[in-house]
Amino acid sequence: METRAEKAHGISRRVLFRQGIQIVADAEVLEVEFVRGGHRVIKEHTMPSPVTGVLADLERILLSAEQIQTRVAAMAGTLNAAYAGKTVSVLALMDGSLFFVADLLRHLEVPVRLYTLSASSYHGGTSSSGEVQMNWPPGLDFRDQDVLLLDDILDTGLTLSALRGKIAEQKPATLRTAVLLAKKRERVREVAVEDIGFEIEDEFVVGLRHGLPGPLP
Repeated sequence: METRAEKAHGISRRVLFRQGIQIVADAEVLEVEFVRGGHRVIKEHTMPSPVTGVLADLERILLSAEQIQTRVAAMAGTLNAAYAGKTVSVLALMDGSLFFVADLLRHLEVPVRLYTLSASSYHGGTSSSGEVQMNWPPGLDFRDQDVLLLDDILDTGLTLSALRGKIAEQKPATLRTAVLLAKKRERVREVAVEDIGFEIEDEFVVGLRHGLPGPLP
């Protein structure tokens, strides 16, 4: 990842994404240049003021791209062994886990059925509202399936607990949860998470699309 400060079309800072590890911003409008597979996409992204203030204070990279990719590959190795000979129904939370899920699935060597949904207790802010909003697709049923629930981060436990409860009601054959990050904090609701990429301190983090409202390219 590289960043370079410059003035362009009234935008205070441009952020160059390489694997989307961290975002830094000075202004209400952020210009994001996303480099992936040899293609560049530049998009202006308007930041709501509560999040903009947090992003302006970012000063360090918590985890490098290399650290993340190495750990994700290791997690996939564990999952390949656990699901050997099975077809896995992957339920991924969007949009926060987008890049984590994409990177993890590239390493999986077992057949996968991929489902996505939106569920969160943050509702665009930087702290949990305490209420989980879930957009469960009509007709989605995991009965007798081997289900892998994927999210980018375990924080309060509210969202993952609600989702695991919903899935468990459908009586899957197995249910396993994997997250890239888990905060070292007391949970509002305890939840089983079998696979954790990294444990981090209880602080607001961004990168790999995590922590930012609205779509990015």
